[in-house]
This record gives sequence, structure tokens and C-alpha cells, in this order.
Amino acid sequence: MTMRNSLATDLDIIAGKEAYDKEVKTLLANRQILAIILKALVNEFKYMEINEIIACIEILEVGERKVHPGQSNEKIYGKANENNIIGEGTVTFDIIFDVYIPMKDDMVKMIINIEAQRENNPGYELVTRGIYYTAREISFQYSREFINSEYNNIKKVYSIWICVSPDKKRMNGITEYFIKEKTVYHNTKVSKEVYDKLCVVMIYLKKDLDEESEYIIDFLSVLLSEKIDYDRKTHILEKDLGLTMTEEMKEEVNTMCNLSEHVYESGVQNGIEKGIKTGIKTAIKRMLTKLSVDEIVELGYEKQLVMSIAEDRN
Repeated sequence: MTMRNSLATDLDIIAGKEAYDKEVKTLLANRQILAIILKALVNEFKYMEINEIIACIEILEVGERKVHPGQSNEKIYGKANENNIIGEGTVTFDIIFDVYIPMKDDMVKMIINIEAQRENNPGYELVTRGIYYTAREISFQYSREFINSEYNNIKKVYSIWICVSPDKKRMNGITEYFIKEKTVYHNTKVSKEVYDKLCVVMIYLKKDLDEESEYIIDFLSVLLSEKIDYDRKTHILEKDLGLTMTEEMKEEVNTMCNLSEHVYESGVQNGIEKGIKTGIKTAIKRMLTKLSVDEIVELGYEKQLVMSIAEDRN
């Protein structure tokens, strides 16, 4: 396999993964799926029906709003470059939207962010990134939800992280991180709504679909599985998990399945070819301990490759 073909295959896999990840965001942004996630993972929605939750979902952005300061459309006060992060690329929230919850005689607004990630520890703990995202969701609210000292108008934010391929020890689990009041000395308590402004939810999916679990883990594990084909996936989602699938949703699932199959097959083929190349190099290294470069070339090996390995040994 030439270097050009190897690079082309690698780029093809990357492009396939990017297209797959984009399709995952599009699918998760379906309002019925969002409602299922909210009912399972957001306390304020636990006792509402799916159709009621769907009606609460308002402005929806998919891969649009920038995360880092200075990259968004928010107003930046102070020095021009004060809030820019040097060297940071453009990062966007996967999915971010507003919800309005009916509470007695009023409607309570919250802001929800949903992120889909393959690993739970890509060089750092995702929960720490989730805390940063909730902080950014709050800072975005200045001039939108409150100005000057109107801090009581800050809306509660959620950042929900779906880990598709977590470490084995974390598979099939859900963890919440939130602000909790603790009285250290004397009774200085305030009402919960004053400080209950952010929550990070980590949901870790599973590989074994037969393993006992919470409904939302079953649902997302099937929905986002890269190994289940379209027919089986739609059957489980509709018949076993009760999802009402529209034609648009079926088309999105089909596209996602096709993309995951393409990425898998390209990756396997690339892996096989890289493995063969590694094996050839190992064989040449061993032969060089007994044979000359010319003798090895006479056996049918590429002269440039043999000479390169011989030079590395010297």
C-alpha cells in the first residue's frame, strides 16, 4: 500500500467519522428523542409526559453556538482581547436549546446542552469539561437573560454528556454533578432556587445490550450503536423500546447505520494493510541479521524499503 493510498484511506475514515458524528447530532436533536432524554435525566421533567415535554422545547441549535469566549456572538466587555483564548480552535456545543416548564402561574425557563462523546477520558475527565460548558451557558446569559446586577434572573443550565464507548468500569451508569448547600456554621440557609443553577449529567452506555439497565441507557445504547444494522435497530426501537419513528427519523437512522458500516469496513481494511506492512518490516529486520540488502531484494522485497530499514539499523 503506497503512502498516498494509506493517507487517502485515513482521510476517508476521518471524513466518514465526521459525517457519522454529524448524523448523530442530527438524530439526537429530534424533539421526541430530546424529550425522552429530558424525562429520564432532568429532574424537572420526570413527572411529565413525552408529548408535554416536546411542547416545552423552544429554540434549538445544533453545532452552531461557539463555546469559548470571543468566538461567539456574545458581547465582550473590557479590553478587546480580554476574553479570547489564544491557540484554541473553534469549538461548538453539539446541541443547545431552551425549555419552558409550566410551574403554577408561570413558565420557568432552563437551558439544556447535550453532548455525544465516544470516550469518557480523552486525555481529561469529561465531567470537568461539562462544568466548563455549564459555566459558559451561564455567562452567555448576560445581556440576554439579565443585565447589571440582576443575578436572580440567571436561568438554570444542564449539560448532559452521552459517552458511547466508556471505560469498562463506567459502562451502564449515570452520574449527576450539581451544587449542594452545606451549612458549616450557624443557620445561613437560602432557598434552593437561589443556588440550584447548574447540573452536569454523565450517562455511560453499554456494549452488552442484554445487560440489565435503566430504560434511557437501553434506548441510547441501541440508538447510537455502530454495530446494529438498520432493520434490527428500528425493530428494537419501535417494538421493544416504544419509539414512534417518523419517516424522517428512519432515514436519519439508516444514514447513520450506513456511515458506521463504511467507517468500520474502511478501518478494518486499513488495519489489515497496516498490519501486513508492519509484518514485512519485521521480516526484513530479521533477514538483515543474516543476509545482505541485495540478497533480500532478490527475494522480491522492495529495494527502497530494505535500504531504509538497513540504514535505520545502522
